[in-house]
Amino acid sequence: NQFCFGPVGNAPNYNPNAIDNRDLVSVQNSREMGLNDYDLTDPQLYRSNQRMARALKNYYAGMHNEQLGQAYQKFMDHEQKIRLFGELIRDRMENLEVPDLIRALRYNDVAVDGVPVNPDPEIENPTVEDARRVLRSSYSFGQQIANAYDVLCGASDILEVGTMSMEYGGWDSHADQRRNANTTDPNDPDQYRGIESGFKDIFGGQFGNNPSDPNQWHSGFSALWATLPQADRNKIVLTIAGEFGRQIRDNGDAGTDHGKGNIMLVISEQVNGGIYGEMFQDDEVDKYDDDSLNTPDIDPLTDLDYLFAPVCDWVASNSGNDVFPRLVDNSLPLEDRPLLEQGVSFNNLF
Repeated sequence: NQFCFGPVGNAPNYNPNAIDNRDLVSVQNSREMGLNDYDLTDPQLYRSNQRMARALKNYYAGMHNEQLGQAYQKFMDHEQKIRLFGELIRDRMENLEVPDLIRALRYNDVAVDGVPVNPDPEIENPTVEDARRVLRSSYSFGQQIANAYDVLCGASDILEVGTMSMEYGGWDSHADQRRNANTTDPNDPDQYRGIESGFKDIFGGQFGNNPSDPNQWHSGFSALWATLPQADRNKIVLTIAGEFGRQIRDNGDAGTDHGKGNIMLVISEQVNGGIYGEMFQDDEVDKYDDDSLNTPDIDPLTDLDYLFAPVCDWVASNSGNDVFPRLVDNSLPLEDRPLLEQGVSFNNLF
């Protein structure tokens, strides 16, 4: 469909082997989209990338004035579209300031209203030189949050964004999952605290002595939310899920192993919040105390199809069945159809 990097065709008549990625844009750094360019105000002697960019730009500009064969036309058109696209994005980004709360996710030199962000608590009267970044995974997830801010606030009309995909890795641990949990500064981004560092980076809200102060520093999504206009917040929904779950009992190494069951989150100012389904059923609680089960699982009762399909419908009307064609493909054997917990419905999720 129009916003999904997925199979071609409408459910159930779709081709799972034919992928339509015409609307897919991969963004590593929203401030460096497009082809490399040059700046003649920089000393070119030590700028090999800029020298190459200048040579290629002039080369392709000359080639566009030549009578080329049809075999080269698609290649030349592709270069021109990418170049013009990059210039358009860079023009937008040049005038879009990065809010301090977003910068603090990646850099060590940020102060809000003159107060350094997240300083070492042992330093008296800290200055901006004593500021420390907020996220431990600052150059990956922090960059993704910055990209999301740029796209939403600076280039949404150019890119016509329907969905954005982000990732936060490092969850595949099996031991000492609450590492350094007793550290004196639980918010220290330089102290790795196992999976708790990941939870803080993603879900951590405002911190500081005055949580109601809008200038206090935030973790990932909280920083993004605090810097977006209310109108943009109303048009955003976050869906969070992992590709594997966890078992429900310690494996003996202060960790847990891979499991079947998982938890999925939908966060939005438009969502009807609450718990959908039974969080821990009685038989799962009984498993926890059953010593005959080495590392018991949470049994999955609802597949992600049923949850994410209404999210897709919210983004683009009647798109959910196309993104998750198992929901309407009656030719599938019963064992291949998605699960839905008895008594659970997502019809009123929004």
